[in-house]
Amino acid sequence: MPKSTSSARSCGSIWICALLLALIAGCVPQPAYHHSVPQTLYARKFERLWQNYDHYYPYFDYKHIHWNAEYARYRPQVSRVRNDTQYLALLKHMLAPLKDVHAVLVTPSGRWIHTYEPPRFDRPNWNLASLRKNVTDLTWYGRKWGTGTVHGIPYIVIAAWTHAGFSVANFDYILNQYRRSPALIFDVRMNGGGDDRLAYAVAGRFTTQKRLTEYLQFRNGPLHSDLTPPKPRYLKPRGPWQFSKPVALLIGPDCFSSNESFIAAMQTLPNVTTIGATTGGGSGDPRFFDLGAGWRYSVPTWIDYTADKRVIEWNGIPPEVPVKTTPQDFRHGADPVLDAAVRLLEAKLHAPRVRKAQAEPVP
Repeated sequence: MPKSTSSARSCGSIWICALLLALIAGCVPQPAYHHSVPQTLYARKFERLWQNYDHYYPYFDYKHIHWNAEYARYRPQVSRVRNDTQYLALLKHMLAPLKDVHAVLVTPSGRWIHTYEPPRFDRPNWNLASLRKNVTDLTWYGRKWGTGTVHGIPYIVIAAWTHAGFSVANFDYILNQYRRSPALIFDVRMNGGGDDRLAYAVAGRFTTQKRLTEYLQFRNGPLHSDLTPPKPRYLKPRGPWQFSKPVALLIGPDCFSSNESFIAAMQTLPNVTTIGATTGGGSGDPRFFDLGAGWRYSVPTWIDYTADKRVIEWNGIPPEVPVKTTPQDFRHGADPVLDAAVRLLEAKLHAPRVRKAQAEPVP
């Protein structure tokens, strides 16, 4: 009899525990996926892509995106997908509301298919033909960067932060030729990004001390609001010497990604003045995943802030000296942004120097 009573109590305890667990589980919001086991290859790929965004993407709350609703809308459509073309079109439609230049699909050949093309209200901000006309001795090293002079002022243009045709050593060699120059024009208006480590290595030649330049945040939990504290990022001096004389940095709406990190770093320097138009506003440090058959997709992973804690995504970085341009300017061969840079630097170079007052001798 005692043994039987003990067994009954044990069974009762088990049922109570099970009931409590069921109640607790019912109170916890469950993810939208895994309600059914995916039966097709496309469905399994869709689940992985949706989950990776759900786990890593940091901008859901910032952009007011209801990701579960996107799942509910597009997951049933996967069963009707019959080929890769239909599947990729479905993914593009699902990712489009993010309005993120770093939410891309990558073909087997490496070509990026963007799910979002941002409007460029200030375009055009630069023109290659006008650039060649105004920088008469412009010399390109490959297709990504070049040098020249404008009214006797050294000019450097970097069109992408990529290692193809560009290296830190080559940049250091060119900068060394301008060591005694009183000023410099640095043009990155057409630079859409690349490797931010390369960008920071170049920026390091213009600062004489360690400086706070950006803050970065990442996802660190299952909730879309789970973010790490803002982590400060610093720019440090690099090389045997630094160019601390006046620099005009030309920027515009075609500037994105690691180029905006470069601009965020350079704008903290006292000798640098940004000129042109607000940058494109797209920073994400994307992580790439396999989609199958040689295709890949990216998931942006960070929220990037300027040193004064302004989010770069969707906002961009405004210039210190805004310059309005029109298509007519460039059709006539003019470059108002470059002209403004020349005027600014000439004013700085010809400004009278104020001497400190001499102390009166003690009688």
